[in-house]
Amino acid sequence: MKEEKSPLNDLLLDSFNRMMNADQNGDPFRETYLNLTRDAQSKHETFKSATRGIKIPRSFPSSDLAQQLRMVAKTIAASDRLGHEQQTFFVRYIGWDHHDELLANHARMLRVLSEALGAFQATLDDMGLADRVVTFTGSDFGRTLTSNGNGTDHGWGGNTLVMGNAVKGGQILGDYPELGLASDNALDVGDGVLIPTTSTDQLYADLSIWFGVQLSALNTLFPNLNRFADVAGGEKLGLFT
Repeated sequence: MKEEKSPLNDLLLDSFNRMMNADQNGDPFRETYLNLTRDAQSKHETFKSATRGIKIPRSFPSSDLAQQLRMVAKTIAASDRLGHEQQTFFVRYIGWDHHDELLANHARMLRVLSEALGAFQATLDDMGLADRVVTFTGSDFGRTLTSNGNGTDHGWGGNTLVMGNAVKGGQILGDYPELGLASDNALDVGDGVLIPTTSTDQLYADLSIWFGVQLSALNTLFPNLNRFADVAGGEKLGLFT
């Protein structure tokens, strides 16, 4: 059944088409903007056509994160139609800045994360795509071990999850810190702020190798990598089988 457009949709579409077809009298800025918009619209139509017939074999949770990952699975399945040999996707799940109500919010959000990642990986297995995909998490800061009374404040070290058939699973890489606040904890610089034992440069170097980057290019991509590991010399984290 064809979806009916509302009067508002008709007005918006008419306005958009008039803007796309308007004579800009040689104005280079407006012409550049319109050309970019036309190109984006064309790519949108290509994407919509490529993903329209992709069937997802299982249901996903209703959370925004899960629905984002459902669309990622459809797009991976459509990679041949889109002409993409490699794809990179970025999805957001914000709200981890738990200065308040840490225990309740953390438990709720971890459930959402677990269910979304579980549905995504199971779908990749169902569709025969799991060998082609690695999923990992990232954040721009960690949390302190100390409480501010009802939550935690910004810290340095944190954890990253890495998931996929190619991953050597069931292991914790790096030195897991003592969770106490003893004065002799060498990784605690004060107030429960932990120094990371593994750098993001090392993590992303391993991920880049899986993605096909040559070892000789890693120090160019990650200029600080040699401060932590000589990956070009074979010193890798060991994320992958």
